[in-house]
Amino acid sequence: MFYLEDVLSIVKSTKINRHDSTSSCVMPEESILTEEYQVALDESINLVFSYDDLDPLLDLISSEGGPKIFNYQHSLSGVTPFMVFVGKGRVGDIFMLLSFGVDCHLRANDGKTALDWAEQENQTEAVEIIKEHMEKSSSSCEEQQHLLDKYLSTVDLELIDDVLIEQLLNKYA
Repeated sequence: MFYLEDVLSIVKSTKINRHDSTSSCVMPEESILTEEYQVALDESINLVFSYDDLDPLLDLISSEGGPKIFNYQHSLSGVTPFMVFVGKGRVGDIFMLLSFGVDCHLRANDGKTALDWAEQENQTEAVEIIKEHMEKSSSSCEEQQHLLDKYLSTVDLELIDDVLIEQLLNKYA
């Protein structure tokens, strides 16, 4: 899934370096969460580990969802909400977060990814879901990059109207 900032940054960066193929399918950098949300997320992740209580974390994600919440990393452990749900085998929540574009490649402070958590906790269904998602995402990014490269090789980049693209994306997003 591409966001407006992704499209504009790709177009602008390609104008600067036309043949740079290092662009990747990543979500745009989000603004920093307020301290209040960071504390609430830290506390809700702590509750999962201390009391196996997922409700506060689910409430935060449901009410304040977005990449900066989904990809938040606990201030001490680096654990993400996605890792928590994967470790608990919460298949519905795993699918929900994947559909919202959670970053599967984030690592906790111990170096473990969500896939590592699933394997460690013997959550075989979660392992399969994550592996399948990562394979699809990888091939989708490669295909999108190929199409973008093909398009950019056929147009004069100086003629691309960034403002028009931004207005169109805002109108139809």
